[in-house]
Amino acid sequence: MTTDHGRAGQAFEDVVRDRTGTDYVERTWLAEEIERALASERGQYVLVTGEPGAGKTSLLAGIARSRPDRLRYFFRRDSRTALTGGDIQAFLLSIGHQLARVYPEIFALDRLSVVIEQHIESVKVEGRVVGIKIDDLQVSPFQLTATLEVQQRIGDVGGSVSGIEIGTAQLEPRLLDPDNLAHLALIGPAQVLAEQAPEARIVILLDALDEIADEDLAAPRDGLLRWLARSPELPENIRIVLMSRPHSGLRLLRSAREERLTEVVIDPGSAQVGDDLRQYADRVLENPAVVAMERARGRLVGHTKHHAVRRAAGNFLYLATYARALNAAAAEGSDELADRLLTFSDIPGNLVGLYGFFLELVREDIASWPGSRAGAPDDWDTVALPLIGVLTVARETLTEEQLAALSGTPLREALVRQVLGSLRWLLDRREHRIGFFHTSIGEFLTAPETREKHPECWVDAAAWHRRITQHYRDSAPTWADVDWPAMDRYGLAHLVAHLLKSGPPLSDDAAQVVCPGLRRAARIEFGSDGRFQDMVDRIAHQLADRGSVAGLSTLTYLGVVRRRATRSSDALPPRVIGLLARTGRLREALERVAAITPSQQRITAVEEILRYARPGPGEPSTAELLHLLVECALTMPRSGTDRDIEYDAHSATLRAAKLLAPHDLERALRLWQYAQDTVRQQFRTDTEPDEVFRAAAAATPDVAAARALVDRISGEHWADHLDLAERAGAGAAAPELLRDAERGLRDARPPVRLTALARLAAAWSEHRPEAARRLLAEVRAEVFAAGEHKELPGQLPAAARVLADVDRTTARCLLARLDTGFEQGDALPLLDAARLWTRWGSRSAPATASTGIWRGCPTSNGRTSTPRRPSAEWIRTR
Repeated sequence: MTTDHGRAGQAFEDVVRDRTGTDYVERTWLAEEIERALASERGQYVLVTGEPGAGKTSLLAGIARSRPDRLRYFFRRDSRTALTGGDIQAFLLSIGHQLARVYPEIFALDRLSVVIEQHIESVKVEGRVVGIKIDDLQVSPFQLTATLEVQQRIGDVGGSVSGIEIGTAQLEPRLLDPDNLAHLALIGPAQVLAEQAPEARIVILLDALDEIADEDLAAPRDGLLRWLARSPELPENIRIVLMSRPHSGLRLLRSAREERLTEVVIDPGSAQVGDDLRQYADRVLENPAVVAMERARGRLVGHTKHHAVRRAAGNFLYLATYARALNAAAAEGSDELADRLLTFSDIPGNLVGLYGFFLELVREDIASWPGSRAGAPDDWDTVALPLIGVLTVARETLTEEQLAALSGTPLREALVRQVLGSLRWLLDRREHRIGFFHTSIGEFLTAPETREKHPECWVDAAAWHRRITQHYRDSAPTWADVDWPAMDRYGLAHLVAHLLKSGPPLSDDAAQVVCPGLRRAARIEFGSDGRFQDMVDRIAHQLADRGSVAGLSTLTYLGVVRRRATRSSDALPPRVIGLLARTGRLREALERVAAITPSQQRITAVEEILRYARPGPGEPSTAELLHLLVECALTMPRSGTDRDIEYDAHSATLRAAKLLAPHDLERALRLWQYAQDTVRQQFRTDTEPDEVFRAAAAATPDVAAARALVDRISGEHWADHLDLAERAGAGAAAPELLRDAERGLRDARPPVRLTALARLAAAWSEHRPEAARRLLAEVRAEVFAAGEHKELPGQLPAAARVLADVDRTTARCLLARLDTGFEQGDALPLLDAARLWTRWGSRSAPATASTGIWRGCPTSNGRTSTPRRPSAEWIRTR
């Protein structure tokens, strides 16, 4: 059993990296408690609960970093941006593909093979013949499921004959029933793993279960939390670690999985949490700026840090929020604020109170602006609160321009920046985009307690969802009349979500937003119909939850629209997709890839992206792009009526293995073996993974390490030794590599041997001139020993080009050989030769060499042109 432990954890790697940065605290005691729970008899589900700010996501990221073999599923990238859907299908597809990377062999199951042979003399008018009939075909997105073959020999046909009849076919993974998808992605492979490696365990790390449960757009009745409680029995070798805040929905999970669930509660009052918090305080408050402020005020150095830890009462988020404000005050030289923070004057000792304190500071700050009117709430209500309202309900981070537009108030740019400056302690700014730095801030602003204690700061979430919805609809009388091409990316991605959360009457007519204009605009923006299909799904879920008979016709309409969107695709050519990546539009390129069905074209598109992409901050890394390449290869169909399907899937997997080799050789070798194991003998192109080793060697900068890889090639590899010798240059390793290359040439075919001898002569000329002269003599002899071999004309210019700067006489001799064995139609070798003659001076070229070009080139009407001498300029342009 081989596993891809080194690379399996690359999914969500950016989240893991961000959460385990310089401020990260290694919570060994808590991780060990989780490990003990996983090892227990009741440890199939390990539920880790803690209040907001307990450090749950960072804890899970730390476990993922230390155990990259474990599968993971994070709901959010940051405070606002959802990484994944909260639905069962999104979870299972992600986990299934990760598992296929860790244990590819458990997905290479013995497939069902059905062979039907029918010999029938005649079928009468009322007669009917069916070879195979399948009522419901469910296709796995992770593996080849079955091979169906029907051979029918029928004489006279008066009735009907069918080879295969299929009632319904589920080809789109997201349309599979969740329980069936669970068997394909997780349960079935886990059972195979239990047979092959009884001690192995599949551990899944799942973050933010409470947020997924609250994401009601994912259809709560079909949501992930409910499925975890009511899913089919999971094999014993599957373990799931769940992170969640206390949530009412957890009662169902606890009762349904009582005998197999262990709960780990993060107690904010425990000594271990206190120790962790002190370590974190050392990182965020033990810095020169804070120490200087303490000394300037005659305070004991470190006293603020210890006081902040006590006030935090086990809450990392409280301490992080306080540290952000204190460090900002130090950086800005705000003595008044620094005094209040250092003395904890009026600062509450809980997270909710701390948020209220900072919002009241913002109100005070706005009231003190020069030129403010008496009773400054005007500026608060008309400027600050609209921005806060938009930030509270926004589904991803926004630019300043977007904030100003969505707030519904015409704000001056300077004023927007001034308000955002006052909110700076509560904001996270990345790449010119802004959002609250934690989801709990938005929850505080919409909470009933805030409405009671801080009514001026309370945000009516539904009202702001309506405001954003109205902004995008503008003055259009119907949704069909909206200027969809003018809508920005945020609107196309999230309008439906805001519409559904707006409440009646806007949400009652949500189905009307599903129109051709929206589909066209979304396809242009995102490169496929995927986003549009998600919008249709969300609207249909909400409509179905109402259980109204009156909504059946609308549900039928939505189903037809989605089906049509699933069947159509306008994919760009792979080279155009590569151009998008080359011009910095990586995300758009990946969206375009998603529009291509699993095929050689899709593999080529990802290959083009890998060739040109230079991932920036916040974009998928090269490792993630490689994962996408592998997934594209693994999900290609491997059987069907077209005999090329199996070969295409096999060759695509080999291509993926070769591209992966420079980055992860062991995984590339496993992928190569997977390609061999999942194809019939007649379609296998390589018997050994030589090309995988060759690709890894070519990308290895150290010559010695590259040679070790070349030595693992089982076939002919003299050319690889030559390549390494040329890379070694004047180094000590070059002569030995050249000798190895020369020994390997003994069995080479004559035309190939000619070019190889030329390369050897050129390489030896830098080390041993006498060896070079010996090889040059062999080159001249080989020219005539090769006879009239059909490959010789193409090799002669190549060998001459190598020797052009080593021995011009021998190079001319090689080109002159073209005049003696040239046949009509072989124009390309003569063009190559003409380029060399031109480089050396066109007058030195034999007349036969230049006129021969025209003798072998057919004209546009198919006839051979009259020989004449081409100009040097013409040759250069060719």
